[in-house]
Amino acid sequence: MRIVHREREFYGEWRADWNRIAFTCWKYPAGSRLGWHNDAGLGRRGEFILFLHESWRPSWGGELMLLDVDPEELTGVEAGSGTPVARMEAFLDACPVSPVAIAPKPNRLVLVKAETVHQIHRVDETAGDALRCTLTGFVSQDVRDPNAPSARERMAEALGVL
Repeated sequence: MRIVHREREFYGEWRADWNRIAFTCWKYPAGSRLGWHNDAGLGRRGEFILFLHESWRPSWGGELMLLDVDPEELTGVEAGSGTPVARMEAFLDACPVSPVAIAPKPNRLVLVKAETVHQIHRVDETAGDALRCTLTGFVSQDVRDPNAPSARERMAEALGVL
């Protein structure tokens, strides 16, 4: 994707800092949400979110809520202990910045740096049958062992084809 190549400050240099992009699609019907989290780990440099639905009313909710601050600036904020949810809530309570709401407007593209804390606000029941749809891509450095068997090789071995 050209946009990822152009955003060197965000994702780094192709091959040196990242060498992989994975995509997934998400649908959020009325009543659904996704709690506070960050998409750290697995060699991730960041992600991008493209809103795919054809129309969306502001009263339907579903905003992308994020802490719009470089994650490195939050290194002194304690995450707490306990369950992942409890740790994330303790982190948010101690965080000096307030979350920013990004409305899920059709065709909006949002670039997110790795480790940015975010959530999907609940889609309101007034959305009816409308779905909040996104294409989410993760930009990462492949951290797999280069000597490990590929998925194809593991499947062939499991089936006794090798």
